[in-house]
Amino acid sequence: MSQQEDIQKTIKQILDSDVVGVMSTIRNKQPYARYMTFMNRDFTLYTVTSNETDKVEELADNPYTYIVRL
Repeated sequence: MSQQEDIQKTIKQILDSDVVGVMSTIRNKQPYARYMTFMNRDFTLYTVTSNETDKVEELADNPYTYIVRL
């Protein structure tokens, strides 16, 4: 197995091991963090939320986010 395959295997194990993480966005020029549940498909994270939440507006203003899996 190549080093790249080893890295991908490790990443997949981390992504599959738990569904809870912390997502941080920017609110009023300050970081704002909240617990979220995540699913993943092919190394892309997905979460479900209402279009009427603050995080959707925050992401519309600044699409950069930071996610830490627990």
